[in-house]
Amino acid sequence: MKVFYSLIIFIVLISTNLSGADEESYWDKVKSGSDALLDMTKEGWDKTKEYSNTSGDALLDITKEGWELTKEYSNIGKNIVIEQTLLNGINVLTDNSKVKVVLLDINDTTNYIDMVFYLKGEDKNLTVKIKDFTWGVSKDDKHIVFETLDINLDIEWINYLLVDAIKRDGGRLVLPNKATTFSLLFSIKPNIKIKKALPTKDKFDFVHYEYDKSFFNINKFEVINGNIVVDIFTKGGKNISCNIKSYILRTANRKSIIALQDLKFGVCNKPWIQSIIEKQNREIHFDFTDKLYQLFNEKVE
Repeated sequence: MKVFYSLIIFIVLISTNLSGADEESYWDKVKSGSDALLDMTKEGWDKTKEYSNTSGDALLDITKEGWELTKEYSNIGKNIVIEQTLLNGINVLTDNSKVKVVLLDINDTTNYIDMVFYLKGEDKNLTVKIKDFTWGVSKDDKHIVFETLDINLDIEWINYLLVDAIKRDGGRLVLPNKATTFSLLFSIKPNIKIKKALPTKDKFDFVHYEYDKSFFNINKFEVINGNIVVDIFTKGGKNISCNIKSYILRTANRKSIIALQDLKFGVCNKPWIQSIIEKQNREIHFDFTDKLYQLFNEKVE
């Protein structure tokens, strides 16, 4: 059952800044599309949906029977079925000529997870190894917090971005608390009590942020006549070189979010990145800052 977590990490990695928090995530779609697994735990999932607005502690009691069914299913040697169900679920949602899960394996002795992803445009497949994690819900019930996370990704720039995101979250990985994410995680491993409050964070301006240039460096990010031109150095792979021919600029949530909608690509030498954006309704959301908004607004109408 720990397979769920490795898949969540992958989606977080490639879509943290590619989709809005209020949109249906890949995980909502994978869960709803994984009929074989859902049938095994139907009563628990129905209750999860019914009480999707309930706090984390109450949700544990409400769905207890469903989790017991999940554990029973896991303990009778059905890991292969679960792996295949979720692997197929992810691959159905992506253009497999550009993004594909090619290996998903759970070690029956150590419970370590090995995954391999084909990402068109990278020099090699991405290998993900997960050994352990602990997680809980923040005091305000708004976030899922991973207190510890033993994970390694063998493409250096991608691993760096994940490590840096954890650093910016105060040493913990922080995700929006959705009923679907909560239920998947709890079916793998019980949550712990989060004692420390989340630190107040500055808004993240991905263009002007000071990355470690030895891993990730934005050589060019320009908006000219309605075109976004990007050239980014990435350690362990070729530069990201993309051109977006047009987009619609909007704001949301009382000007707390910048939304770039209806993105149309010219060329992109990392087709997997283009494919992920196009599968997310051709839309990207970012934290709103005046500097970032003015950058995207520099275009000729």
